[in-house]
Amino acid sequence: MQPGEEKMPSIFEPMYHGLKHGGAESAADLYQELKRNHADDSRFTEFDLLVIGDKLLENGEPDQALVMLELSLAEYPESPYAYDVNYDLALAHRELGNRRDAIRCCRRALELKPESRMVARLLGELEAAD
Repeated sequence: MQPGEEKMPSIFEPMYHGLKHGGAESAADLYQELKRNHADDSRFTEFDLLVIGDKLLENGEPDQALVMLELSLAEYPESPYAYDVNYDLALAHRELGNRRDAIRCCRRALELKPESRMVARLLGELEAAD
């Protein structure tokens, strides 16, 4: 965090309102607009996008979660949260019946954290579903 950033408002609240009023695509567009035109007025962190995606997934909205989680990876490809994002993407793809994409995300998560038994278990389930 840069000096002064702790006083800047997070993007979480506007993103939440964007989701509620227009869905994940609208919130993703809002994120891009805020980052492009108001980068000095708000605090942008990869954690916000992960939390939003995670909550959407928990609330049974995997299609909406995909949008936020994919945005997180696109914006923060080297994030320390990339493992978590890939795991959540795998879960969302599984829920939507996108087995190949779920497997791809599991494999990427395991590249980032090879010791994860949770992801290895999910990958085994997905691969056994042939």
